Amino acid sequence: MKKELLNCLLAKSQRKRNWFVMPGHKGRDFGYLKGLNLSADTTETYDTDNLNNPVDIIMRSQERAAEIFGSKKTYYTINGTSGAMIAAVTALTLPGDKILVSRNCHVCVYRAAAIRRLELDYILPEVKDTVDRNVTPEEVEKRIIETDPKLVIVTNPTFFGYTTDIQKIVDICNKHGVLLIVDEAHGAHFPFSDNLPLSAVHAGADIVVHSTHKTLLGLTSANMIHVCSNRVDTEELMRCITTYQTTSPNYLITLSNELSAAFMTEGGKEVLEDNIRWANEAADEINKIPGLSCLKDPCKDPLKIIVDTSKLINGREFAKYLFDKKDMDSEMCDEMHIDFYAGIGNIESDYKELVQALKEAAAEVEPHPVVQNPPKIQIPEVQLDICDALDADFYLEDVSEAVGKVSVDYIMPYPPGIPLILPGEVITEDAIQFFDKPKIKIFKKSPFF
Repeated sequence: MKKELLNCLLAKSQRKRNWFVMPGHKGRDFGYLKGLNLSADTTETYDTDNLNNPVDIIMRSQERAAEIFGSKKTYYTINGTSGAMIAAVTALTLPGDKILVSRNCHVCVYRAAAIRRLELDYILPEVKDTVDRNVTPEEVEKRIIETDPKLVIVTNPTFFGYTTDIQKIVDICNKHGVLLIVDEAHGAHFPFSDNLPLSAVHAGADIVVHSTHKTLLGLTSANMIHVCSNRVDTEELMRCITTYQTTSPNYLITLSNELSAAFMTEGGKEVLEDNIRWANEAADEINKIPGLSCLKDPCKDPLKIIVDTSKLINGREFAKYLFDKKDMDSEMCDEMHIDFYAGIGNIESDYKELVQALKEAAAEVEPHPVVQNPPKIQIPEVQLDICDALDADFYLEDVSEAVGKVSVDYIMPYPPGIPLILPGEVITEDAIQFFDKPKIKIFKKSPFF
């Protein structure tokens, strides 16, 4: 057979490219993987322990990681924050429980709600300038009082890097006796610098989930679950982790969690501080480029270099031009922005090359500004519970005819994987433009609904 994927990855690894995408190691292993090869891709043997029942070297490694990150207990997982969040939600709830989630949560939260058959209520994030920011503590407390949930789930930071006052939210949840899970997938580096927003681990949330592959040295899908309070049944959590995790966990991915923790005690903090400084300097230089501006805010992660292109050109067009003409990778783009995602593996020359590429490209493209339309974060009309919608009969409808009908599918741009329409909600004109298939699954009414 043709080995197209192999050829693609070989070509990608051999060409000069500037990594402002995940993973955080950016193709640089800092010597940690030296000497490892496919023989390290092992299985559970007498000397390698078992990720799904750690009693030896993996258990001790996780204990050391907990000390380094500042949690009460830490678990390594290998199927990303998506799998970790599903396990965490399952561990803290029973079928029929009500949960309160920020509406800009990742799709994995809604999938967890569907699997666990939970009742969903929402907190709307603030919208400022051209991006949605985050939920506020005041809105979280207001919605807790209104809905009386068992569990609150917030994303901190958001995909654009914006944070909230997570300490206030932890305190509010504790005051009302409500459990709190924080999806801190994009903030695994937060515990290691005073120049970054406060980590939910240090704030004392019940469970915090970190994607070590996003900004640290983890291989893609490496993840940690941190227990940070005494309100979590850790035996139940471990049962849920193993329920959703393969019985053949990859040892190299598991190892990369250990290396992510170890590096932060062996020079990684200094490397992180360098990257924070370089990212801030790059943002200042980008703000000098005609037609471009960099979103900066005290509550924003500086390693998320978000460039507003709307005064110059459509962000999607500009990102593709940068990829094709300047070998510049970016994590995400929309009509108005490009997200250049820095991590622990970036070096100073990466940032200089980013600024130079943006200067050159901005001068080369034909300007055609786009209208700045702030995102419309809203809760659509709900006709069915997400659980019922996913099980319901459906028919395929042309996307052009779908507005006003009930979806049994997710409508979401990816990245970032944040649904605009959930199964069971009425499709809106604003949302349908992000559906990338010609037909969509529409709820077929029956006598039972």
